[in-house]
Amino acid sequence: MLTIRSGVESDIPEVLALWAGVAAVTRVPSDATAVRRLIERDPDELVVAIVDGRVIGTVVSGWDGWRCHLYRIAVALAHQRSGTASELLDEVEARRAASGATRLDAMVHEGNGTGQAFWAGVGFHVDPDDRRWTRPIRTSQLDENG
Repeated sequence: MLTIRSGVESDIPEVLALWAGVAAVTRVPSDATAVRRLIERDPDELVVAIVDGRVIGTVVSGWDGWRCHLYRIAVALAHQRSGTASELLDEVEARRAASGATRLDAMVHEGNGTGQAFWAGVGFHVDPDDRRWTRPIRTSQLDENG
């Protein structure tokens, strides 16, 4: 059974192992200190998917009061194509809709074809001005939460 929740400090080793195994290219490697700082500063912005007590998926969001930025969406190979990434995204979208966000921006490396296929499949498109993958928060999320 899949559970989606905010990440906690005890999740850090599994989160880092997941990212080392399946996450795409990043300019700044993650370490335990950075993830701990995220959890301490914004405890609801690391969202994890749990199966059988193990972290099998993550997404990091950043909320600036206007847009929601999405980073580090990753799902363990054995759980890919199971809907886990979409459930993680749905959770973040619901949280941000409740906060008043109207748009989601995903940071996707230009060489990450798998990531680009995922984001396109869930309705994101590349903004021609800033090359971000973006999508308005769905009206149903706004209706459910506000």
